[in-house]
Amino acid sequence: MTIFFSGIRRAFAALLLGVVGSMPAHADVAVPKLAARVTDLTSTLDAQQRAALDGKLAAFEQAKGSQIAVLIVP
Repeated sequence: MTIFFSGIRRAFAALLLGVVGSMPAHADVAVPKLAARVTDLTSTLDAQQRAALDGKLAAFEQAKGSQIAVLIVP
């Protein structure tokens, strides 16, 4: 369980850094309709990484009842 949460913490930290790091640059990107837990519009993640992250998010949802979705935009 510790490995799962350390991975989530790393993913959250990376996401937070990505958001904070991109704040000065502003571009309007349409938010797509939610169709999956992980939506990567930049092709940053390969299929295996997306599947692994999706599996962790599904397990978290099953265990806690809370949903987390990841959207990576250019």
